[in-house]
Amino acid sequence: MIAAGAWSVRAQVPAGSITAPAVAPATWTDEMHFDYRAAWRVYPQFVELDQGTADMLPGSLLPASRSEISNLRLDLRASPYEVIDLELKPRYELAYQEWRQGIRKGDENWMESAYLNGWLVQVRLWDQLALAYSREDLQWGPSYLVSPSNPFRNSNGRNLPQIELAGMDFLKAIWTPSSHWSFSALANVDDGRANLPPLSIAGDDVVDQVEFHKTYALKADYTFETCTFSLIGSTDENHDERLGGYASMNVSESILAYVEGGVGQGGDIDYLLGSSYTLCNGGTLTAEFYHNSMNSDEDTAGFARLITPTGPYAGFINSNYSLLQYRQGEILNHVELVARWIHCLDDDSDRIAGEVECVLNDHASLFLDGMVDLGTNSQEYGILTQYIVLAGVKISL
Repeated sequence: MIAAGAWSVRAQVPAGSITAPAVAPATWTDEMHFDYRAAWRVYPQFVELDQGTADMLPGSLLPASRSEISNLRLDLRASPYEVIDLELKPRYELAYQEWRQGIRKGDENWMESAYLNGWLVQVRLWDQLALAYSREDLQWGPSYLVSPSNPFRNSNGRNLPQIELAGMDFLKAIWTPSSHWSFSALANVDDGRANLPPLSIAGDDVVDQVEFHKTYALKADYTFETCTFSLIGSTDENHDERLGGYASMNVSESILAYVEGGVGQGGDIDYLLGSSYTLCNGGTLTAEFYHNSMNSDEDTAGFARLITPTGPYAGFINSNYSLLQYRQGEILNHVELVARWIHCLDDDSDRIAGEVECVLNDHASLFLDGMVDLGTNSQEYGILTQYIVLAGVKISL
């Protein structure tokens, strides 16, 4: 829960979306709408790698074994004259880091950083048409494990939700002709703060890095009472064309079924099948199956890309995966729990992830995020990470 303050009460339009029922020029008013959200997180983070992998990694890629982190996030939003939407997301982080593995074993370091992880400048030319320049983590689709239809970023950060994914830079045009249809033209013009993974390493050096390519996409969205459907066509500077999409349907009041996928230029197909069931106690059980045909892509294959879990690429190096997740909110009116089991069907390795948040009051909560890999160093869930755990307090200002 994050507290928000406002000078004028109104419904805020989400970044990258507009809603309007009629074709008309935007209406100018004399009002200035402004709101903010602020959250301060203080937590220790512990990371344990497979020892053989830790000894092999260069120091520049070796994560700290223990970090004491203070992270401040401020979200500012303004809508002058109701035709312009402005957002700014400054961040500040101070961390003490200590290494207990690999070439940096025994090292200590203080790290301080201030940066902009997001912004938005959006102009509504008509009630149905908006143009925007933004830095954001652009996500869509119903899937929990991965988003195979997203040509910009297929990772979603759900295993460690307290760690904010880095924003990338976009130009967008959004046309919403009706309450059911929306069309978007999207251009990923810069990688922003996203960490592109290394292709190869030698000794203590990264000798090759994934090169950023501008990517362009057209997206059509249809929403009805019980179903949604989206189709995404994309290409990049290398003319690597891809067609993706997703659909979801409320089969009943308690059952949601969905599918998401993408087809590459060479015929490689990634697809995900999923369904969720809401129990009588309010808990939700979700099951997914994911087939990954892009695991041989040199730009994203190999364990090296697993080193940057907050980057744009999800770390899947095999072909077939399953997910089983349980979410329960309002436990004793204060606690929310998510437990997730990811299984690699190809090498029989497992990843267990979980998150717990306990709301203390309107301005404070406790959280615990964790991820444990149960495979060996010859399996995907075991070749790099043994565990990542972070626990702390979040203060809403």
